[in-house]
Amino acid sequence: MPIQPLSCLDNVKRSDEWNTRPLLRPMYTDIVFCGDRSGSMRQMGASPQKGTRNFLTKHRDLAKELKSKGDCNYILELTTFDDVSETSVFEDASKISDIDLSESERAMRPRGQTRLYDTAIECVERQQKRVDAFIGSLPSESCDLVRSNGDATVVIFALMTDGQDNASIVNVDKMNEAVREHRDSYGA
Repeated sequence: MPIQPLSCLDNVKRSDEWNTRPLLRPMYTDIVFCGDRSGSMRQMGASPQKGTRNFLTKHRDLAKELKSKGDCNYILELTTFDDVSETSVFEDASKISDIDLSESERAMRPRGQTRLYDTAIECVERQQKRVDAFIGSLPSESCDLVRSNGDATVVIFALMTDGQDNASIVNVDKMNEAVREHRDSYGA
């Protein structure tokens, strides 16, 4: 019977040259892109649409790369907003299609007012629920390990806006508090 290499060898073997461990792949990656498509964004031309497509493309390609190296939970949420928000959640970011990319560009066409604060808080809350659900789905011994190891989960909240909120119910202090809490509790 031939000898099988250890499946974890790439994650624990130190290189002779650097004597350091290779970076671990995260168990779970959750990315949120929250993009302002309010009327004031017209002044930026097609840049927001192209930038959104580029953002999704890069994360799709990264998700594909990570998936090729083993299990990968890579979720991407795209929320576009003016005075109304629209959200698409890609449960497997490696499967974002060319149609999805075209739709993301369409979703960033400027219109309406700016409901920034409320939308940002809603995005943060949805992301927290997904992260909590993932951690809660693990065996209890793993939950504590994942919570204590900042490298086990990657949580990114990206917000693109050009202006002043003019349509939210809450104020900027509430949004700032939600984002700080997200950073401190979830490592976002």
